[in-house]
Order: sequence, then structure tokens, then C-alpha cells
Amino acid sequence: MENEPITTPEKNNSRWIPIALIILGIGAIAAALFFGLKYFGRDDANDTKKEESSVLPTSSSSSSRVERSSSSVSVSSTSSSAANNWSHFINTAHSYSVDYPAGFTVTNASDSPEDETKTAAETNCLLISNKYVTVKISALGDEEPPSYCLNTGFGQEWSSAPKDNLNIAGTDYVASGMKTEAASAGYYKALYSIQALDGRVIEYGIDVNEKYDSAMTKAAALALAHQIISSYTPAE
Repeated sequence: MENEPITTPEKNNSRWIPIALIILGIGAIAAALFFGLKYFGRDDANDTKKEESSVLPTSSSSSSRVERSSSSVSVSSTSSSAANNWSHFINTAHSYSVDYPAGFTVTNASDSPEDETKTAAETNCLLISNKYVTVKISALGDEEPPSYCLNTGFGQEWSSAPKDNLNIAGTDYVASGMKTEAASAGYYKALYSIQALDGRVIEYGIDVNEKYDSAMTKAAALALAHQIISSYTPAE
């Protein structure tokens, strides 16, 4: 008998192919999940940053608008306050204007029978006054001082007041006046008059009691009278 060559049976590798394919498939899925999560996670982060960056300028712009608006109100609130709530008055009949602060009244103070029905804009004797300060502006006339409007005499309790310096439309004036006072009672009254360049006589006075009414002092009352008179503007 002849010896037959011994042959080693070939290994059957076909059964490993499905396993390999399964492993490769799992690996591919894992890789896809890994890179997909990384990619989309980065996009989400970028989207979040974009959203944050888009929100911040809007918030900042809104804040800036509020600040500008507040500033405008303030400026508007710092311009009205600057005017001190003063009003501008025009006497159309006698062609002059004057300003006065809140709390003052403007009336016809003429004692002439012909003028008693006239308005403040028509009167030949305008009175601007409050509790502490009076300013009278007379019309142009031949009578000096016009008795229908201004004080023409004083009682024995009055004496010469200190000279008072003021300015009207760039012109300096030194006003003479009379005063009456009682230190014990605390009251002080003074009355001054000047003649403006256009010929009108302006009479102004103060009436204060620094002892029992601290709301107004002599100096403050005079300063207020000066402010009103300095705004006087005759017609050109």
C-alpha cells in the first residue's frame, strides 16, 4: 500500500466574516456617534454664544437709550428749572414788557377814574406784587411823580433809606428811598423810585418781618425786586 500524503484540512474562515462585519459596524456607529456629538455639541455651543452675543448689544443699546432719555428729561428737567417759572408780560397800550416770577400777580393799580376798568395790559399804572415785594411802573406823562400811580408822601415814622444800586438794561441806577422799621417787632418796609431812560418812573418796595417770618429777608426781597426791574424793556 502506498502511503498517501497527509493533507491538513483548510480552516473554514467564512464563519468569522459576519463577526468581523458586526464589529466593524459597531465601530462605525460608535465613531459616527462620537464625531456627531462632538460636531453638534460644538454647533450648540456656537449657537449659544451667538445668542448671547446678539442679546448683549440689545441690552446695552436699550440701557444707552434709557440713559440718553433720562438725560434729555433732566436737561429738559435742568432748562425749565433755570427759567425759575417766570412769566413774560407785555403792556400793549404803553409798549413795554417785564418779567415776573411765580407767586406774583399783575394788576391795574391806577387811581385814575378813567383807568379803573382797564386791564393790566392797558393800564398806565402796572403793579407786580406778592406778599413781600411790590413793583409799580407808571406811564409816560407830564406829572412827576404821577399821583394816580405812585406814592407822593410819607408819614413821620418814615426816614431816609440807604441808597440802593441796581441795573436796568445795562444802565446803572442809584435809587433813593424811604423806610420804616421796628427792631422789636421785627418788621422792615422800604420804598424806592427811579426814572428809567425812557422817562417812566418805576417804584419798588419791600415789606418783610425777619423776626416772625423767616421765609423772606430784606436782602432777598430787594434782590427779587431788582430781578423784576432789570427785566423791564421799553419799546424801541
